[in-house]
Order: sequence, then structure tokens, then C-alpha cells
Amino acid sequence: MKRAVLAGLSILALGAALWLPSRWALALDRGAPPHLEFRDAAGLPTTIDAFSGKVVLLDFWASWCLPCRDEIPALDRLQALWGSRGLVVVPVSIDANGLEAAAAFYAERRIIHLAKFTDPSREAAKKLGFVGIPSALVLDRHGRIVARIEGPINWESSRITTLFERLFGEE
Repeated sequence: MKRAVLAGLSILALGAALWLPSRWALALDRGAPPHLEFRDAAGLPTTIDAFSGKVVLLDFWASWCLPCRDEIPALDRLQALWGSRGLVVVPVSIDANGLEAAAAFYAERRIIHLAKFTDPSREAAKKLGFVGIPSALVLDRHGRIVARIEGPINWESSRITTLFERLFGEE
């Protein structure tokens, strides 16, 4: 039964990814996101404020989401590439099994540069108005939203590289 449900959800996620293009927008108002709370790997509450002074890529994902499964390894490589410049990728799993599901996926895909964060209640994603996953925000060093991305995206594209180069050039 569990496999059938996961298969159905994966098919829905794949269908959405194939039929709905990624919505990628640079934020014009560059305002701060609402107060968002999620859990770290120790199960303790944390917020975006914990990453003050860093460029933050806040990504909502789940282990059963096929496009997410493809993106997390790319986010791991992004963290390895840009982390020394001040990027922190914050992948927030919305899996119902929380940390257990995220840890199993990280082990399976050999994810080594990303921390684990969870929000099984999905409250943080709801506050941002995200209706599906993967979905992400990019915040500058001042905590202002500079990009909002809904749907799958190539995190290693020239568009993303240009965005990060610009953000790290804004000292």
C-alpha cells in the first residue's frame, strides 16, 4: 500500500514537472520573508535568522518528489562550490517522516555538504504561499528575497551562476 501511494505521488510530481514549467522570478521589492520556523538535524527549532550575513538558498523538497530527488545532488554541489564564499543551502524536507526520510535519502545519494532540516507540518512552505515542490527562495546577505523559484530548475545553469556572482559581488 505504501509503495502504491509513493508511486502515485511520484507520478503526480513528475507530471507536474513535465507539464508545468518552473516559475523563476527575481524579486523586485527585495523584502524579507515572513518568520519561518523549521527543525534542524537535532530536532531543534531554527529560523532563517540563524543564517544572518549569508546568502541563503532555502529549498523545500521531499524524498518522494522525483524532481526534488534530481535537484538535491545539484544543491549539494552548489554548497560545495559556493559555501566558502558565504552561501548556505538550507534544504527543508517536508517528508512526513521528517529527519528519518531526509537521512535515508542523503545516505542513498551520498549527500555530504548539506545540512538536514525538516518541516513535516509544511507550515514554513505554506507561509510563503508555495503550492508545490520543489520550491525555493534565494536571500541576499541582508536577508532580503532576491529570487523565488517554484518548480524544478537547473541549479547549475549560467542563470544561477550569474545570480550568485552578483550576490557575492555585493559586499
